[in-house]
Amino acid sequence: MRSYQIYIVPHSHIDTCWYWDYPKMKVYARRVLKSALRLLREDPGYAFCQDQVTVLRAFWEVLGDEDREFLKKCISEGRFEVVGGMYVQPEIAEPGGECLVRQILVGRRWMEEVLGADSVCGWNIDTFGHCGQIPQILAKSGMKYYVFSRGVPPELQGQRSEFWFQSPDGSKILAHWMFGHYGGGEGNVKELLRKAVEHASGDKILIPWGGDVYVPDEDSKKIEKIVRKAAEELGISVESVRLATPSTFFRSLKGESLPTYSADFNLPLAFGDLRGTFSNRIELKKLNRLAEVKLMTAERLAALGSWFGEPYPKGSLDGAWERLLFNHFHDIVGGSHTDDVYNQAMNRYASVVCTSDEVAERALDAISRRIDTSGLRYPLLVFNPLSFSRTDVCRYIAVFREHVEDFSVYDDRGEEVPCRVLDKRLRENGGIRTVLFEFLAEDLPPLGYAVYSIVPKEPKEAFGPSEGTCIENEFYRVELEPETGYVKSIFDKVNGREVLDSSDFLGNELVAIKEEEPDLEGRLGLTDKVFRGKDYPGCTITCERTPLASVLRVEGRFEGCRRVQEVVLYRRIPRIDFRTTLADFKGKDLFVKLCFPLRLDWGKVSIKHEMPYCVSPRPEGYYCAQTFVDCCDGKYGVALVNKGTAGYWVEGGKLEMVLLRALSDYKGYYAPLAAEEGTHEFEYSLYPHPGGGTSFDVVKVAHGFNNPILVVGTDEHPGELGRRSSFVSVAPEEFEVTVVKKAEDGEGIVLRGWETTGKDAQVTMEFSRPIGEAWLVNLAEGRISPLRVQGNGVTFPCKGFEIVSVMVIP
Repeated sequence: MRSYQIYIVPHSHIDTCWYWDYPKMKVYARRVLKSALRLLREDPGYAFCQDQVTVLRAFWEVLGDEDREFLKKCISEGRFEVVGGMYVQPEIAEPGGECLVRQILVGRRWMEEVLGADSVCGWNIDTFGHCGQIPQILAKSGMKYYVFSRGVPPELQGQRSEFWFQSPDGSKILAHWMFGHYGGGEGNVKELLRKAVEHASGDKILIPWGGDVYVPDEDSKKIEKIVRKAAEELGISVESVRLATPSTFFRSLKGESLPTYSADFNLPLAFGDLRGTFSNRIELKKLNRLAEVKLMTAERLAALGSWFGEPYPKGSLDGAWERLLFNHFHDIVGGSHTDDVYNQAMNRYASVVCTSDEVAERALDAISRRIDTSGLRYPLLVFNPLSFSRTDVCRYIAVFREHVEDFSVYDDRGEEVPCRVLDKRLRENGGIRTVLFEFLAEDLPPLGYAVYSIVPKEPKEAFGPSEGTCIENEFYRVELEPETGYVKSIFDKVNGREVLDSSDFLGNELVAIKEEEPDLEGRLGLTDKVFRGKDYPGCTITCERTPLASVLRVEGRFEGCRRVQEVVLYRRIPRIDFRTTLADFKGKDLFVKLCFPLRLDWGKVSIKHEMPYCVSPRPEGYYCAQTFVDCCDGKYGVALVNKGTAGYWVEGGKLEMVLLRALSDYKGYYAPLAAEEGTHEFEYSLYPHPGGGTSFDVVKVAHGFNNPILVVGTDEHPGELGRRSSFVSVAPEEFEVTVVKKAEDGEGIVLRGWETTGKDAQVTMEFSRPIGEAWLVNLAEGRISPLRVQGNGVTFPCKGFEIVSVMVIP
């Protein structure tokens, strides 16, 4: 009979925000950790662990010098372990991959600098899933272990509790699955012990002791007595019982043969249905995406500006990152919280956006002063913030102080480009005061710019609305059903095939499902009461055709609201853009999505979701993605790209995107704003494509759709830079640079990217300015090995889906 070594790990899971706000959490944290510190003083056999900077800092701020020294002593002795290594315990599926990297970069640095703690054990025990890149992100950030609870798929419910968790690039980290959830104590210790023996990888088992806001009040002898009694009643032979930290337990596993799993631990049905969190509080999720995009863009621009001697606004950027990371706590970005928490989070996001705009504006202005715009009356700096060349639509508001009745836009080669006026305000004499317009920017260099210009001209007849239910460009022909205004046909002119199967559902059709007692914590209460868009006939359709775009606009009714939908085909852009507005929405307990029935060979379809720093297959069902989901049958595929509406449901030949959940009169806590009354606007895009699988083109389209080209007006002036240039270029472009930032320490600039197709590559980065030295660094910016500088470039190997960081020093 096997005899077990039982490691009891006391802990307290303290939600940074939930149905309480952060000031209340500080009170809880101080009460919990004060009690833990008392037990550590009184009981030499006691141990404790705690995660999250937000929790630990709240406690540290009120400690006197003596208590601070004692806490640091317990940390150095291994009796108090600072786990997690993150700023908060984040949601894993929704924030971008770089945000997970920054959780650790910011979190571990604070833990080390303030507490003297080397946090090596990841601790995401309450997050709603665990993407496949978690091992790589943890390992490359200097961490060794990982403890989690939720997200194990049904086919692995019998797996071992200890295993090697492996990322697509081969990175591994030693992991423990809390098979019985993270709550443990006298009330359920027998059940935890029984399951521990079932899942044990050997003779060592870990039992959590604690739970939500657990205030420790039992010493080591009492806990040991409870555990031994429970084991005896179960007939489990016990070799030893000790209170320990997670790392102590993991070190005891050294030399044991453990299985390796590379599964997607992101299936939400284990330990309850949490899928509703993908689409709770939808305005918060949209603002989160905007804040992420703007902050990372501002950081890139500020780093590039520093190459020209501009001050790097580290304090502003660090503050914005902390506010963004705070909001990524799983119950904040997951939408499972009170209205007070919601309003505070929205204000925090708005602050991130404001700071990012200010940083980006200063950096672009500084860069523009160095570009030669001589001879141009109204020059425009058009900047591509992504690391691949692109052709896309730009948007700009021009203000004319002189009398201008019409204008054209020219590129850096002096060629006129197509435009579309969206709004024009005139003076009394007929001249333009302000005009909002779009124009086409072609072949913009990666992480670079081109200079365009506005040239006044004699007025010509404006394009007005026209009739029709069909539009087309060189790529597609889109036709609406006249009675409902939904999409009847999308014909791919390049590949000569129909995209949709509209025999039952129509394209872009709204569908709402009534929920019964929906739970803001995530449980779906879907009923068989379904509201179909085509059941609300009668609509008005208008058509607009300009040199840049053709647009169909539909106005009609839908359940609980008025709907306004636009379909846009741009010249030279191979995607189909959509905008749906639910005006004056008053739907009660509705789960609202839109549908694209696809004409694919569904028996052969692979469903690929973009996850943080990865693209990976998933089965049919309701999941959360980053910017896209792509369905491909081996010969043809269709990707649906979102701007913050990350919940997707793929089933029955339909690719669907969830727009929102509306929960009225939620009983769990005060959340009337979760009813989502008001007007909501959603932007998304469809990208049909040929090929045997998800290609870099899908990533390129999705990230381009989410990262708009930046346009800044400037004046006529000389400069040392030409009218078109790239600051950083990458080959192959399938390696996408996502980060350009100043190093945390020293004068280096850190560039980080990922291989987007799953294929190994030799990557070359070329810089527009001379560099003195270059290093491969880990995600914590620690140096790994030097890179040979050839000219102004460096080359390094990269595995499929590997995240690689390079530091260059001028």
